[in-house]
Amino acid sequence: MLSDIISKNMKFIIGVIIGALIIFFAIKYGLVSKQEVMQYQQEAQNIIEDVQDNLSKIGAIPGVLVPTEAEISCAVQLDDISAGDTLSSPISVTGVITPTEDCHWVKFEGQGGIVVMKDSDNNEISNVEILNLEGDWMNTDPFTFDATLTIDTVPADGVGYIYFQDANQADAAESPSRIYIVPVIIE
Repeated sequence: MLSDIISKNMKFIIGVIIGALIIFFAIKYGLVSKQEVMQYQQEAQNIIEDVQDNLSKIGAIPGVLVPTEAEISCAVQLDDISAGDTLSSPISVTGVITPTEDCHWVKFEGQGGIVVMKDSDNNEISNVEILNLEGDWMNTDPFTFDATLTIDTVPADGVGYIYFQDANQADAAESPSRIYIVPVIIE
């Protein structure tokens, strides 16, 4: 996920460099004033600093949130949120969970689990949303979810973790719950 963030930001930085070259030639041939260029350069520098600041905030997922290998699930697919995105409350979290043999996810009693926002210390900083299932839930069919998280407290570091956990009711030693985590920046 972090490689996706870096890839997006590298494309942005390359775009800024190309823009700087265009501005250079525009000045050289008298198409824009130096004052306008200085204003554009300052705006571009501010954007680059914001991107770098957000990347430094994301880092690795804190140890208190890291699931064991048995707990990690690849079943969750989010519609509009990616790791490193900057979000503000309320946050609409939508997507699909597709349980497979390789990507386990347990449904139980008409529920597909929960989603909540956590901080770097594993504290819940939003409401907990139950992923309710419609119709026949006793199968391995994919299911969609639509949850709204309202942030109670924005963490001091501005980093939050969208935390999904399946509805597993079994003994954790026999069958651990499945977990999916997405690190984001919270405004």
